[in-house]
Amino acid sequence: MTHVIEFFNTHRPKSSPGTLELALDQADAPEGTIAIDICCGSGRLAAMAAERGLHAYGVDIASAFIGTEADNSAAFVVGDMMHVPFENGCAGVVFSIDSLQYAPNPDHALAEMARLLQPGGVLVFSTQNTYNPAGFKKFVLEKLTGRTWSPWLAHPIERSITYPWLIKALRRHGFDIEYVRGRQHLIAWVSLLPRLLRTWSPWPGKSWRSLQGIAQRMRLPARVEESALARFGMILLVRARKR
Repeated sequence: MTHVIEFFNTHRPKSSPGTLELALDQADAPEGTIAIDICCGSGRLAAMAAERGLHAYGVDIASAFIGTEADNSAAFVVGDMMHVPFENGCAGVVFSIDSLQYAPNPDHALAEMARLLQPGGVLVFSTQNTYNPAGFKKFVLEKLTGRTWSPWLAHPIERSITYPWLIKALRRHGFDIEYVRGRQHLIAWVSLLPRLLRTWSPWPGKSWRSLQGIAQRMRLPARVEESALARFGMILLVRARKR
C-alpha cells in the first residue's frame, strides 16, 4: 500500500475534461444534503458541491494534493476508499470520479459506497471501461506478453472494469441505475494504433496535440454519449440510486 500512496502523492490528480460538471449536475440534490467525494484528489468537485449548498466532504488516500483546489467551504479527510471514515447511511450523495479502477477490490469499493448512502441516496461516479476495442487490445496484449498495457497512464493498481460487470455489481449492492453516459469514445479506436502514431505531435513538447491527446478531449453530442453507445466509451459516467 505504501507504494500506491507514494504514487498518488507524486502524480497530480486529474479527471476527464467536463466530468466534474456532469457529475455535479447528475447529483441533483437539495441544499443541506451531505455529499462525500471519494478519491477527491485536489478537492475541486467537493468545493463545487459546497458552492451549491451541499455539506461536502472529500476523502483521499494521498495527502499531497487533497483540498488544494478548494476553500474552507468543504472539509477533507485523508482516508482509504476501501474503509471510508464515515457512518452508515450518513450521506445523500456519494461521488467517485475516475477512481473505481484504482481500488484493490472494486466490488468492495462499491459496497462501501452503498454503506455510506441512505435509502434513496444517489451514487454518481465515473470509471475506466474496458468494454471496447482498446479493452480487447489490452486483454490480448496481456495474454500474449504477460505485461500490463493500458491506453491510459498505467497506475500501480489499475483494474480492468467492464460495463456488463459494473451493471451487475451495482444491482447486487442495491442500486437502481438511472443514467449512463460514455466519454472518450474516440480514444478507444485511436488506442489501436501503434504508440508512435498515437503520441506523435508535429509540435515538439505539445503532446496534447497528438491524436491521443485530441481524442481524449473531444466530446461527442450528448445524444450519442447517452445512447446505447455509452457502454463502449473509455470512461463511463453513472448515476445510480440506492434502494
